[in-house]
Amino acid sequence: MASPILDDDTAWEGVEITGELAGYADRLEIAGSHLVDATCTGVELTGLRLQDCRIERCEFSGALLEQGALQRVQFIDCRLSGVVLTNARLRHVRFTRCRMDGATLRMLTGDPVIFDECQLERSDFYAAQLAGARFRDCDLTDADFSQSVLTGATLHGSRLDGVGGGAAFRGVHISPDQILVMAQSVLTSLGIVVTEPERDPDEPAPGS
Repeated sequence: MASPILDDDTAWEGVEITGELAGYADRLEIAGSHLVDATCTGVELTGLRLQDCRIERCEFSGALLEQGALQRVQFIDCRLSGVVLTNARLRHVRFTRCRMDGATLRMLTGDPVIFDECQLERSDFYAAQLAGARFRDCDLTDADFSQSVLTGATLHGSRLDGVGGGAAFRGVHISPDQILVMAQSVLTSLGIVVTEPERDPDEPAPGS
């Protein structure tokens, strides 16, 4: 199914989709299908429903997938830079080796979701519900998790430099080598400032 035509309230089942997917559609449903080497840059698919799909080497940069419902879906080696998944509901979804820098995942609900070797720099997870999520060997540099729920999530092997929303990391699992960078995020979120102690002006200077 090369270069399929988008239309509202359309359902595709048991197809292989390639080529270019462009334009916009509301409430598109795709089930039991394989998307491979498809170009979907900037596509607008509000309310997209994906079920039992495998998506490989596809380009979704800048795509608007707000309020989507994804169930038993795998994204493998895909580019999703700047993708918008605000208010999406993900169940048994896995992203493997995907580029997702600058993605907007605000208020996303995932149960469970796995991010495996993904590039998630500067991604926005504001108020996302990701209890039990797994971030394996991901780059989360400068990602924002403010107001998120991450209880039971694992972050092993992931880069956490500059992550925001430190209070959201209550109950997560990290490895010993991640303690320092995580502590910096938590201290920042609590407004704690680390400074050198002030010297009493009447106290003699060291060495005097």
